[in-house]
Amino acid sequence: MKDYFAILELSREAGAYQVRAAYRRLAKQFHPDVNQQPGARDRFLEIHEAYEYLSDDTRRSRFRHQGMRPGVSAAELRRREQVYRQWVERQQYAARVRAMRYADTTAESFFRSRVYRAAGAVNKWFNLVFILMAIGMVVVPMLDFILWSPASGTQKPHWSAVAAPACIGLFFLIAGYYMLFVQDASRAGK
Repeated sequence: MKDYFAILELSREAGAYQVRAAYRRLAKQFHPDVNQQPGARDRFLEIHEAYEYLSDDTRRSRFRHQGMRPGVSAAELRRREQVYRQWVERQQYAARVRAMRYADTTAESFFRSRVYRAAGAVNKWFNLVFILMAIGMVVVPMLDFILWSPASGTQKPHWSAVAAPACIGLFFLIAGYYMLFVQDASRAGK
């Protein structure tokens, strides 16, 4: 079986966000309309196949975890492994066929395709949620500190209880800003 993480230049611990980001970066780089080098089309096909496979966690995990039930015989485990391999081969073939269709389109129409735009939209939403969470990490402790009243019956929070999450939140806010605006702008300029 192919190592799809290696094809997308990712570690095995990469999550859905990293898979989508790697796919967009590599698809843009190796689309046959953009990259005229020999082998670019085959590399694009591999990249799209890897994305299709790695982007669906539920189907893949359902087949992977079937053999982990107690009381399953060795013969049944072998049969399930064979079924899983056949399923993987069918999925690889289907992904390759779809990738060939995308490789035969112009780069402009590919970049307008549903798959490419969806990967970008999901990335932007993840970045926005990340920034909103970072803002919450900065604002909520400060509001707690500012709005504390002696009538609440609790002890006033120590300044470090506000400063630590606020600093971490500011760090995440800067990282989110970089991912959402600076990095996207530099990619658009390439």
